[in-house]
Parts: sequence; C-alpha cells; structure tokens
Amino acid sequence: MKNKQEESTSEENGDSDNHTSDGQSSWPVYTIKVANETCNVNYKPLMANVMINDKPVNMEFDTGWGKSIISYREYRQKFSKVKLRPVSVVLKTVTGQKIELCGTISVKVEYNHQKCVLPLLVIKRNSPSLMGRDWLSVLKVDEKTVFTVSGLQN
Repeated sequence: MKNKQEESTSEENGDSDNHTSDGQSSWPVYTIKVANETCNVNYKPLMANVMINDKPVNMEFDTGWGKSIISYREYRQKFSKVKLRPVSVVLKTVTGQKIELCGTISVKVEYNHQKCVLPLLVIKRNSPSLMGRDWLSVLKVDEKTVFTVSGLQN
C-alpha cells in the first residue's frame, strides 16, 4: 500500500507561529504507515480532469494535503513558459526532511464549468499532481464525484 502524506499547519494545531527562522512559512507533512497490513486491496485514487492554462492535467483529489502541487517534470512538459516565482513555503516530512520546491506558478484553472486563477506549487520530486485543500476550498467539487468509490484494484 502506498504511504499517504498528510499536510498539517502549525496554525491548525493551535500554534499560530508557523514560520522558520529565515521567515519562510513551514508546513509539516506527516507520513502515515500501516503496520502489519493483512489486506492487499488498493483503492483507486479519486481523480479529476482539470484544464490548467488550456492544457489537460489529471489531478488526484487529496483532502489531506493543504497545497496543490505538480512535479517539475510536468511543469517542464506543460507549463515551462510560465515563470516560476520563489516560494516562502517549506514542506517537511514528519521526520523533518524538507520536500524540495522549485517555486510557484499562477495558473488559469478550468474545472466543472468553473474558471479561476490559482497558485500551484512545483516540487522537484516526481509525484502525482495533487489537488489540495487550497483548490478544493475555491472550486465547487461535486461530493458525488469525490466521495464515490468507483472500483477496486487487486
């Protein structure tokens, strides 16, 4: 089973000071591991086909992740003409390891007959594109789409 990464801000945990000594925002990422797993059934991720700057991107809904992200590889393939801006967010694993960020881009998003401009973090590691809570709080997502299991994978 894949490890699930979950992002949690210090603010959500009752601590409003979520800045590092260099002034950057710090967003811890927690990894949850299942010990002694006896079931090998994998659930398919809940996916959305999103148009970003007029290019199709398949994104995984992830309510446990606070920010929407794409990999640097996908950025190069589809959005290389969009200038990366520096980002003041620091993503960390539960062990304190930083997830390296390339920067952030501002993109035109079209989803389910909705259009808006939203920020998108670009990370160095290869990863599925994730639609985090930042986008989910803006886009009206049909709960039937998000909360319906469409199938199982063995």
